[in-house]
Formats: sequence, C-alpha cells, structure tokens
Amino acid sequence: MTTDLFKNRYFAKFATNFSTVIFWNPDYWKLRPSAQSYFDELRRVDILRNTLESAPEIWWQNKHVQSVRVAFMNRYALGSNDWLKQWRKELLS
Repeated sequence: MTTDLFKNRYFAKFATNFSTVIFWNPDYWKLRPSAQSYFDELRRVDILRNTLESAPEIWWQNKHVQSVRVAFMNRYALGSNDWLKQWRKELLS
C-alpha cells in the first residue's frame, strides 16, 4: 500500500503487517516534537519517503523495517488479539 495521508484505515493496514510506504511532505504536514523520533525512524528504514520508489516485499520483511514498524504501531496504533480486555481495564481504571 502506498499513501500520502495518515488516517486510521492506513494505520489498520500497517498494524496487520501489510507492506506500506508513506509519502510525507514535511512542508504540508507538521509533526509534534514528541512524534519526531518515531517519524525519523520510519524515514531511516524507507517506510516514510519524499519520492515515489518501488517497495519490494523483500524490503518490507527486513528486520530493521519490521522493528521500526512495530515500535511505531505500539505508540500510535496498537493492535491486540486481547483488545477487549485491555480496553475494559483502561476504561475501568
């Protein structure tokens, strides 16, 4: 999947480990300082790009790409098979 918008449906695909390339123009989309390091990591492993390039499956399965993807998802789009229990615990606390 390639995208130039960060919306929930893209997070959902990203969370399922669907190969994803994000095109990001920092002139149009500003980041909070607290998010900068996560986006820097996405850029470091070529998930986040400024230009259109090919994104073969071999690249997506790279351990560094997957490590950065998981860290980003844990921060911004955490998914879990045990989501109901986690939501209940959070809402009741």
